[in-house]
Amino acid sequence: MYYTCPHCFKSISTGNFLYYCFQHNDYFKFPHYDWEKEFWQNEFTFANLKLFIFPKYATQLNDLKATYANKYKRAIYCPECGATNQAKRMCPHCKEEFYYKLLGETTNIVSIIGPANSGKTVFIGVLINELRNDIFLREKDYSFEFVGQRTTDVYRDFFYEPLYEDKVLPNKNNTLSTGNFEQSARKPMIFHIKKVGSKSNIILSFYDSPGEDIEDLDAARTHLKNMYASQGLILLMDLTDKETLMTSMQTLDNVVQMLREGKALYANDKIPTRLALVFTKCDRYKKELGTICNNPPKIPTIEYIDLVSSTFENYLRINGYKHILNTTQNNFSNYRYLPVSALGFEPKTAPDIAKNDISPMMIEYPIAWLINELG
Repeated sequence: MYYTCPHCFKSISTGNFLYYCFQHNDYFKFPHYDWEKEFWQNEFTFANLKLFIFPKYATQLNDLKATYANKYKRAIYCPECGATNQAKRMCPHCKEEFYYKLLGETTNIVSIIGPANSGKTVFIGVLINELRNDIFLREKDYSFEFVGQRTTDVYRDFFYEPLYEDKVLPNKNNTLSTGNFEQSARKPMIFHIKKVGSKSNIILSFYDSPGEDIEDLDAARTHLKNMYASQGLILLMDLTDKETLMTSMQTLDNVVQMLREGKALYANDKIPTRLALVFTKCDRYKKELGTICNNPPKIPTIEYIDLVSSTFENYLRINGYKHILNTTQNNFSNYRYLPVSALGFEPKTAPDIAKNDISPMMIEYPIAWLINELG
């Protein structure tokens, strides 16, 4: 069975996981058999493995071949210190932890991207808080969980505390790119959504790396490989500023080109990735949208989400945004146009958040639609 790592988005077969011993982390075991050597030489140098336990010690049988057939972690035995169940499963490609809850089921990855100044940081901060406390997920029998301590720490420090405790907009210079950019901004926050009784997971993989990563096609090819492995994509766009609108349209063009390259599609083929085109800051033009913005339901039906999408599609057509419509319709087989407001108001000055309660508008709709699509 194969899995997709939610950190590096590379494929991992069951028998390829590494295990890291907490009790004795400097053990190095050279393979005994030629077939073991050939197995490891395909992917690693032996020097890179000295912090890890070979799969040989990852089952109660201490049998490497048994590990290949075993989908789940049983006893992890360290041959040096004798510790059992004191190890964590690691991706052999990026050496990040692969969490137990992601094993054994179908995994659907949803990624979120957006250009600079599209409101992505605030959108992520409010969306996660809403999902964590959301009546929609509870009513539909879904659980929502943070995956890993890093996700919890990053969300708390850089998103929740500024917005909900300090009552300020998150500082662009104090998000995930603080410190070592390569080691922080390009590691995703990971969240897990699962329906009771279902055999499939939905993994939300959110970056808050600079918008330049997607505005420039070469940078996007390097840093946004998560799109290739994603079954669902949330792409943020901003219509309220001319400069941001231009970068939003360039971002859409880059996404189309990257997905076509990554999936080796012909010109007439439609991209199978589900696309939620999310238009932020809709509080600025909600009067023009009419009834869909007047007390939208907290628990939307799919029919209501479709109504919102068709209404906003008509708004885009009337106001001359044909490039967005044509690019989407010519390239994607399944998409929705969804206006949202993360705050529910426009913060013109820094104290505005402290004066107003955060009242998001339709911010759960993109996730609600993707959950329905992906199961």
